[in-house]
Amino acid sequence: MTRSPPLQAARRFAAQAPEARRFVLRAWLVAPLVRASLAVAGLRATLRWVEAVPATRSTRAARRRVGVAEGEQLICGVFRHHFVGGECLPRSVLQYLLHRRDGLPVRFVVGVRRDEAFAAHAWVEDDHDGGDHASFAPLFTIEAA
Repeated sequence: MTRSPPLQAARRFAAQAPEARRFVLRAWLVAPLVRASLAVAGLRATLRWVEAVPATRSTRAARRRVGVAEGEQLICGVFRHHFVGGECLPRSVLQYLLHRRDGLPVRFVVGVRRDEAFAAHAWVEDDHDGGDHASFAPLFTIEAA
């Protein structure tokens, strides 16, 4: 008997650390709002309200936060199973919002490259990011305060 994909996803979710589960739950709930805001209001207005969301002041100072690389994987998993779907822009805006709210010093970056064809890409990075975005020239960057 083979397991169904939703059951496998539920088991992977249950096996995650508590902070990763919180991150995924918040992403799942806020993904439709980010997607709708991008579709209706556009990137600039969406980033304005994302910037207005205050960082949480955790009473548990020792609580581990989800890092950028782990957050990117978790967000990809959310969009793989969520009904809203989305490519790099909604995923990156959502990831930026969640990391910003957690108080992590991250950057939201939109860049372009031109190889055989023109390509644009959005991503979230921190000071330790060694991601595979080096082939893209940043157009603009927004830093979380």
